[in-house]
Amino acid sequence: MDHPIQYLNDDMTGNTVLSTQLEWCLDTPYDSVTVYVCLYRLAYGKKRTRPFLSFWMEKSGDQYTFPAFTYSLADNEDEDEDEDEDAIDNSLKLACIRKLVDLRSLEQDLATCEHTTLGYKGLVSDKDVVFAVFDADELEKTFSSSRPRQKKCTWVILDEILRRKSVNGVAVDPAVTRMFQKHPILGKLRYNGQPIETPRQLYLVVVDPDTEESYTRHAHHARPAILELPHRFEAQFDQRFLLTETPLADDSAPQNPWTRYAAFIDQPVYVFDRETTTPEKRKQYADLIHKYSHTLEELEHDDEERMASNRRIPCISFSDRIGAHPPVDMWGLTQRNRFVEIAEE
Repeated sequence: MDHPIQYLNDDMTGNTVLSTQLEWCLDTPYDSVTVYVCLYRLAYGKKRTRPFLSFWMEKSGDQYTFPAFTYSLADNEDEDEDEDEDAIDNSLKLACIRKLVDLRSLEQDLATCEHTTLGYKGLVSDKDVVFAVFDADELEKTFSSSRPRQKKCTWVILDEILRRKSVNGVAVDPAVTRMFQKHPILGKLRYNGQPIETPRQLYLVVVDPDTEESYTRHAHHARPAILELPHRFEAQFDQRFLLTETPLADDSAPQNPWTRYAAFIDQPVYVFDRETTTPEKRKQYADLIHKYSHTLEELEHDDEERMASNRRIPCISFSDRIGAHPPVDMWGLTQRNRFVEIAEE
């Protein structure tokens, strides 16, 4: 196998597992269908580690969705059924490519590309709604880009489609979420046949060097840096990168969108305050101390052992407040390669 990372292809043959013929994809005949053009890219963390899926979506009205159009099947009827099916499939693929060429400001003579795949992976459907799936990297091997791209589009990760159902507070089209729920294969990425962890969309905490206030990172903020943990955790754990489930508002830049991150938080250690939590959570806290025998408060006065402990626990999770902000769920990561900025273009 040339590529150990698999997406939408058979482990043995490498062929796509999606249908490439519209007639086979639909459960019943329709005069027309709504086609969503699902463009994906395999993204990576720092130093090309930790691959994950991202999907290119446009802001249409008050929601993010895939570029879409209505495709008429009635206009493609022909006496020769086999030729008719081939004509429909080729016509549909080219209609999708025209949509992408326009939105992604690509340039190429479509007539020369009629018989190439252009990253086309196939179709999935939900009644009269069809997703046509394309690999962005394969598509752009053929097409060049010399014009500015539309700012209303962005890359979106699976967590925003299925769990958050929103992108920076803007809703994701429910039809998109339903299609991913009906066809889980659209979100399954594997390495040598084994599932790869799906990252969580989180926000990075930064400190304003002038005011020393903590905020969610915008594009104009400084580069990511390790920070002190809230007071009740700083004696147990060393400094970490802090990421939050909800953004911390910055009054000085209210119009700027928050920078989104794809964060790998597999197997986090959940930390509790024994004095303020329930008996059940206090027991779980005690169990953590037993499991990680040289961590938490036991290392309060031993910086060298505390740092070694931090390396053994790369991700902790807890709820607390930062500065004047309301309490939020947050994660503390020791490794910079565990989170990466989600591309906006």
